[in-house]
Amino acid sequence: MADRQSTVGSRNGECPNPKGRGKREPSEIADVIHNVLFEEVEYREGRRIRRASKQELMIRKLFSAAVRGGCGSADALLKLRVHAERHGDTGPLVTGSSMIPMTTPRISGSR
Repeated sequence: MADRQSTVGSRNGECPNPKGRGKREPSEIADVIHNVLFEEVEYREGRRIRRASKQELMIRKLFSAAVRGGCGSADALLKLRVHAERHGDTGPLVTGSSMIPMTTPRISGSR
C-alpha cells in the first residue's frame, strides 16, 4: 500500500491544533459557592470565641458526628479526604445525592 498524504489536515507528527481549546472560565455559581465556603465566621468553643471558615466548621461537625457513630458522616469525611488527596482541595461539600448537614453558625452580635 502506498503512503498517501492528504492535502487537507496535518502531516504525520504535526499537531493539527497546537494552541488547543483553551481553559473554560469558572462559572459564576462556582465563585459564589467558593466565597461562601471560605467566608470566616465566629463560633463558640466552650467560653472562647474563635474564627474559622464555614468549610472548616462543616468538616468539624462531620467529624464530631462520625465520632458519635454516624456512618453517613464517616463516609462523607472519607470521601472528602480522598478527593482532597487527589485534587488538592476538598471541592464542593456534596457527596452522592445528599448534601452534608450543617447547622448555621452563630455570628457574634446576632441572636
